[in-house]
Amino acid sequence: MTEPNYDQWANQSYWTLKQTTSLLLGIDPKSSDSDMLSKLQEKKFLKMQKVIEGSIGKGLIRWNFNMPSTTDDGHQFLPFDVIDWTKEKKIPCPQKLRDAVMENNLPMLSGKIVQEIISNLKREKKTLTDRNTVLETTNQELTSLLEQLRALVPSSTVSTTPDFALLLRAHANFRTKFASNSPPKKLEVTDWLINEGATKRIAVVMDSILRPAFARKGGRKKNKQP
Repeated sequence: MTEPNYDQWANQSYWTLKQTTSLLLGIDPKSSDSDMLSKLQEKKFLKMQKVIEGSIGKGLIRWNFNMPSTTDDGHQFLPFDVIDWTKEKKIPCPQKLRDAVMENNLPMLSGKIVQEIISNLKREKKTLTDRNTVLETTNQELTSLLEQLRALVPSSTVSTTPDFALLLRAHANFRTKFASNSPPKKLEVTDWLINEGATKRIAVVMDSILRPAFARKGGRKKNKQP
């Protein structure tokens, strides 16, 4: 029985169940048909295959959970995941295979890591959706406020008022920044406004209008009960 070309197999995108079983036993997957294995090898092959199947979802990631399988046995295992699993569960594995995978296969391809990234992105998406909803509400409130201003004073005055124009520029500049994970602090906003020509008092008022609730620090502290 010929030894596998470990470097070649380490560069594969994924391994099937049959290929994984063969490689962990040091058998070339291309020559692992039952009629080519000795009775002892066939017994070891079936035992290892059973161990792998029993570990799916319990430490070993099957990578075709979100896609139709294109493999002959319905399984797709990332090489790095297999090696990581053998280390964690102390499953016998040829050192040459371990070294080849660690050298040629990037850890970032680990299914565990990818699943963690997907979960984090889903949480981040929800956070951004919630923040965008608040920002949209803030935008509507600001629009309503501007409409009220137009109703109170002549339109020509509103459209040429420097403070009004600065408020619009500030809204355009900080809207997306407020939706980030690190929204600008009050001092950053007021400094920007003052640098653009606003007085300190006007800058503080504008910051309170522009800043959505989730980007405000704390709130009124509750009085401690005696």
